[in-house]
Parts: sequence; structure tokens; C-alpha cells
Amino acid sequence: ELLLRLTVGGGKSEAAIAAAADLLDAARAGGREGALFYLVPRHDLGGEVVQRIAAAHPGRAVAVWRGMEQPDPETPGKAMCQAPELPQLATAAGLSGTDACTACPLRGECGYWRQRGQAVDIWIAAHNLAFQDKPKGLPPAAVVVLDEAFWPAGLAGTDALHPVQMAVSALTDERTGPLTGEAQARLIELRAAAFMAIRAM
Repeated sequence: ELLLRLTVGGGKSEAAIAAAADLLDAARAGGREGALFYLVPRHDLGGEVVQRIAAAHPGRAVAVWRGMEQPDPETPGKAMCQAPELPQLATAAGLSGTDACTACPLRGECGYWRQRGQAVDIWIAAHNLAFQDKPKGLPPAAVVVLDEAFWPAGLAGTDALHPVQMAVSALTDERTGPLTGEAQARLIELRAAAFMAIRAM
């Protein structure tokens, strides 16, 4: 694990891009399989990063992973998934959204399906990928590079324009939804600790 702590414009991204191939080779030599995932805040930065990595490492295959709702660069005016109701229904049924892909009649023209299974060494994706199950069709992650401020993708309430508010007493609630066993006990313990810390203030 490596953290580069430098000021804005200090060259953190450039250092990560320059070292990408060496990081991937070292991970593979150490027994890790898969690709390097370079995660950025927004999809619109992906194209720029692809160009920079491709220029720095001309022998490496680089591609952008786009989510279902993202615009398809090869089909202007259309999203990567052209039948969004199918993954929504699959998710509502407790399945992975991609479970519907195999039965989708639009699969042959689907940008989301098309990007799967490419032989790519370095995938560029949005920060959201770090906080969800890896989509089917992507290789294992041998290396993950998190570029820029990644925490807003995983923490609700960090955006000053959209704060999350709740009563402090909610921390004493022992309802945990689908969590059971050790995970449930841990959540209740953490809530109690937060409640005691806030009450002491």
C-alpha cells in the first residue's frame, strides 16, 4: 500500500501513470492475477487518462470501463445499456443487474456487453467501482490506483450541498435491516460508540 501526499499539481497522477506498468508487473510477479484498475472521480476524465497511460506505456492495452447508464461513445445519443429496465428488475428481484444481460434481446448492440471480456492490462473506471461488487466481465484487480478525492463515492453526506441529517437518538436503534450475526453485532456496537462520543460533546 502506497499513499502519495503532495500538494495540488505536485505530480501525484503523473507518478502513478509513469509507474503503472511497473506496479502491474510487480503484482503479477508476486502472484496476483488480473489488471491494474486506475480509478478517477468522473467518467469524462477517463479518456484523458487513457491517452496519458497509452503514451507512457505504448505496449499496454488500456480501456475505460463505463457503467450501464453512461453514454456509449460508439453509439451517440444512447447509453451503454439500451434496456435499463431489465437490470433494474433483476436488482429488484435480489439478483445482480448483469444477470439480465444474458437474456437481453439488445445484447448484440449493447455497449455495456461489448466492453466485457477485452484483453486489457489497465482499466480506467470511476471511483464508484471501489465501493461495489466488481462487474462480471472484468478481470481480478491485481493493482488498484485511486486518483484524486475518492471518498465522496463511498461516503454519503460529505457533499456540503447535500448533507445527511438524522437524530442522534437514531444511533440507539437496534434494527439493522438484512444484517445478522457478527455483522449485526458490530454495527450495533459502532452505533453505540458513536452515540456515546456525540453525547459526551
